[in-house]
Amino acid sequence: MIIVFVMVCVMLTTDKLITREKKQLSILRSVGMSLIALRVSFTLRFVIISALGSVMGIILGAVFTDPVVAFLLRLYGISNFSSSPDILTVILPGLYVTLVFSVFAFLSSRKIRQAKMTELTEE
Repeated sequence: MIIVFVMVCVMLTTDKLITREKKQLSILRSVGMSLIALRVSFTLRFVIISALGSVMGIILGAVFTDPVVAFLLRLYGISNFSSSPDILTVILPGLYVTLVFSVFAFLSSRKIRQAKMTELTEE
């Protein structure tokens, strides 16, 4: 389910970004930046944002999981709840989400090829 969500988010964002940045991409191509370098730099934006989101999610999850779940379980008569996840259980989902974002961002960045140097002369 998360893969479908990430794929849709990345596809929609990529379309908007490439449309908005066609002129800048054309300029970078005209000064000699390779297509793979453009795609990697485009992907790095998604990696940075998804990594920051994963770190924030891990921190917020560590702070709020026990109190919120304990409160909800107390409503059903379970008084003692405490989780003790190991490091892999905490970090692995964040790494997975970041990896999925980076793969889909790189695959979606193939649309950068459409930015041609003729875009510069159109304005």
